[in-house]
Amino acid sequence: MFSHVAEHLDRELAKRMALKLTLAAQRYYRLNGDWPGKLEELVPSFLIELPADPFGKAGETLQLKSDADGLIIYSLGINEFDDGGAVRLVELSKGDEGFRLKRPQSPSAEK
Repeated sequence: MFSHVAEHLDRELAKRMALKLTLAAQRYYRLNGDWPGKLEELVPSFLIELPADPFGKAGETLQLKSDADGLIIYSLGINEFDDGGAVRLVELSKGDEGFRLKRPQSPSAEK
């Protein structure tokens, strides 16, 4: 029973850390017009330090992956395996913990 509580707390911590990095990446995007190429680009202008991944090995931070649609910031998740940014969409599914950021569309592209 206690292992389920600890697992839930670690998942929530991973989500909070990913959200912190997501907000910093969005600020970076607004100032630079593009996503950071690596998380280290957020320090020290947007973060004092990179948060540790609660599911990673000692000293490992969360992960960043970019693709054509945007950016994914994630923790390894409960399986402690890098699923390549396959972020869980529902609470009981397996995969990484984190968020997908879509590249903002320019106002002219919305028309």
